[in-house]
Amino acid sequence: MGLTAEEGAVGVCRKPLEPDAKGRRWEKSRDVMMHALRHLYASMMINGGVDVYTLADRLGHADPAFTLRKYVHRVVGAGSKVRIAVRSAYTRAA
Repeated sequence: MGLTAEEGAVGVCRKPLEPDAKGRRWEKSRDVMMHALRHLYASMMINGGVDVYTLADRLGHADPAFTLRKYVHRVVGAGSKVRIAVRSAYTRAA
């Protein structure tokens, strides 16, 4: 299972938020922004080479596949990375 808020999971609240509590009118936009920042963080970590298992753990997800489905979008330069990996594999085999 992934990390808890106390253990360092990113963007995880310690207790559930009550959206109708007094003085919380601005919270809805803050919650949307926090979700957007989690997307950005996840995408940047994948682009930076962090493996999905470590990232899922940091985000507090038990299933790395969930992390990939929900938070990671097209990886910048993925096509080039594939070409380089294939070329490297064939070079070593030759």
